Amino acid sequence: MRAGLEQKVRHKQGVAVTPRMREALRLLRLPQSDLEAYIAQQVEQNPFLELPDWEFDHAIDRTDPSGAYSTQDVAERLVACDASVEEQILRQIALSVRPAWLCRLAALLLEEVDEHGRLSPATLDAFCQSRGVTHACAEEARQYLLSLDPVGVGAFSVAECFAVQLDDEGLLNEAFSRLLGHLNHLVKRNLSGLAALCGVNAQELEQMLRTLQRLEPYPYCQQFVEPALLRRAELRVERGDKGEWHVFANAASEQGLMLNTNLQSQLSPHMSARERGQVREWMTEAQWLLNVVTRRRKSLVLLGQKILLRQRKFLNLGMEALKPLTMLQIAQDMHVHESTVSRLVADKYISTPDGVLPLRFFFTAGVGQHKQAPLRAAVAARACLRRIVREEKPENPLSDSALVEALAQQGFTLSRRTVVKYRQIMGIRSSFSRKLQNLPI
Repeated sequence: MRAGLEQKVRHKQGVAVTPRMREALRLLRLPQSDLEAYIAQQVEQNPFLELPDWEFDHAIDRTDPSGAYSTQDVAERLVACDASVEEQILRQIALSVRPAWLCRLAALLLEEVDEHGRLSPATLDAFCQSRGVTHACAEEARQYLLSLDPVGVGAFSVAECFAVQLDDEGLLNEAFSRLLGHLNHLVKRNLSGLAALCGVNAQELEQMLRTLQRLEPYPYCQQFVEPALLRRAELRVERGDKGEWHVFANAASEQGLMLNTNLQSQLSPHMSARERGQVREWMTEAQWLLNVVTRRRKSLVLLGQKILLRQRKFLNLGMEALKPLTMLQIAQDMHVHESTVSRLVADKYISTPDGVLPLRFFFTAGVGQHKQAPLRAAVAARACLRRIVREEKPENPLSDSALVEALAQQGFTLSRRTVVKYRQIMGIRSSFSRKLQNLPI
């Protein structure tokens, strides 16, 4: 019935979504690596599609008679290697605004976790004795380690690992706490008894179990970060001679995709009807793919231009100058539907003076609307808050009220409640705690 209704609506609107249109929309959403894999598959299947030899030969050092990879190629391959979970956690600790002693302890505790990312109470006690720190300080560092991505590294058990992940998502409640305290009932498949213990019915328990199934019991073993190769930028920003900014598409293998015109001229005029039909199908598919790839690249460049036209101050002044922006605004600028912008933005990256950033980074909500103050980006407000805390005097940290005033001086009109919320999101403790934790251990 629903399918019939959709067909009636499409007929009324005069728009029919064909399989080829659906495929074009899918390619629009694909990240660079997936698109290249798709194109490689099509080149293999379609003799009228080809990629020039230089796409593959440029990585070889022709000055080396052995044909070994060049230094540049080796460097690129090293950059493309997966970053370990340990490296990613250490990067988060290094960029944290938490007290130096807490960051040091968290980094040292990371060395103590086993191959599953677990700690044990005995290991924690031995750590305290060997490092000469109090159990309270070590436990606070462990709690901080638990909160980093991937959430749950440093847990004492699977139950605690799940609890931290549920709490991170705002889902941890009394029922889930009871469930995690009786995981042994899952092994015995005593679901009725488990539902009674949790104080829920069978349907609610089933939903809770589905939630547990998507959690990661061993986050330390999970390579949660994509390889750098998959995160390479499709777009780049460059400053012109007069200080203006320009957006370009980075060179990629699909830009060398072309029709094999030589093969077409070599075809025999005495082909059978079946062979001619196959050739026409190959040619049609090849031309369609070329058109889709070209439109995708042009649309991405236009998207980057429209985004940075509205975020020009970000390029000159940094994250604190980021403006509130919605996909609907960019869709109107590009004269396309909002869903098209959403597909283009998905899993795409752009190289900027501040590093390689996801295109979604530039779409942020606004805060602090006031009669005398313009709407500012929430990301910019948090960046400003982080800078203010970093620059405060350790012996006299700013209270939440003082942070509100300091942000107002920077043009961010926020309530004290919002400042507290942002501070907690970024892991910044209260002024009293910051003052205590900046003291020597």
